[in-house]
Amino acid sequence: MNQNDQPIQHGFIVTIIFMILAFMILFMPMVGMLTFLILPVPIILYTLRYGVSSSVILTSLLLLLSVLLTPVLFLITWVSSLVGIVMGFWYRKGQSAFGTIASGMVTYLINYLLILVMLYMVFDVNVIQVIQDDIENQLLSPESTSPFLQVPLDEELISLYKESIETIGYIYPAILIMSSLGLAFIHHWIGRPIYERLGHPVSSLPPLREWTLPKSVLFYYLAALSIMLFSLGEPGGTLYIMAINLTPILEFLLLIQGLAVISYYGYIKKMNRFLLIFITIIALIPLNIFVRLIGILEIGFGLRKRIKPKE
Repeated sequence: MNQNDQPIQHGFIVTIIFMILAFMILFMPMVGMLTFLILPVPIILYTLRYGVSSSVILTSLLLLLSVLLTPVLFLITWVSSLVGIVMGFWYRKGQSAFGTIASGMVTYLINYLLILVMLYMVFDVNVIQVIQDDIENQLLSPESTSPFLQVPLDEELISLYKESIETIGYIYPAILIMSSLGLAFIHHWIGRPIYERLGHPVSSLPPLREWTLPKSVLFYYLAALSIMLFSLGEPGGTLYIMAINLTPILEFLLLIQGLAVISYYGYIKKMNRFLLIFITIIALIPLNIFVRLIGILEIGFGLRKRIKPKE
């Protein structure tokens, strides 16, 4: 095969794969939710192999095809392609796995914000308000609540539901950040074995047992928690919004740190791998508050230093 023809031929293959996956997202919702997790992978691989310039040309073709079909497909293609190009660029530069995942997360966030602003400025659609109204209609309508609650909704319960729904508007930044991070992480996790198999090895994440968060995470968490517990910020105010968004993000980080300690303990004690996975699942789902506590103790006092190897 002529070297000059390879980008064109591989680009044609990537175009077919990408459009099939995109159509699955549109017309097969249940499968599409899983398909979205791998949609940027072909673009990442193409960028790894041929660089950003070729990927931009390929993305232009994909956007042209998608805009001729449906606006939703255009948005899906735009976001996934940009994430693929950015992550592929940093992989190609030899960036660490953490750095590449962070670049994918930031790209997702920028695109989310652009889409939200565009919908509001051009179509006068407030996505957050639409979601809140939809949830309120679903939760508070008698038709939807009666099968589950079997009791009439009193004023106190309605007020509690409305406060919870209003909170969604405040924590939307945290939702966007965590979903962006999750998607970028999954793209890396799914894609890395594929890239390596096709001759493009990329940086891998270090073992979970080696992950260590800076002590500043604990201080930020305690500050945010204090603001929430002692009502130091006025609801809707800047301080309140910062605290209510930081709290779930930092709790998630502390959970990861706690899991790192559990993983380290299993490694040092030479525990059976399947037993360790089982313990991790049990700790993660019903006992996550205790795992976060382990994470706090690790950051504050260095628990791992106190774990002795198995004799």
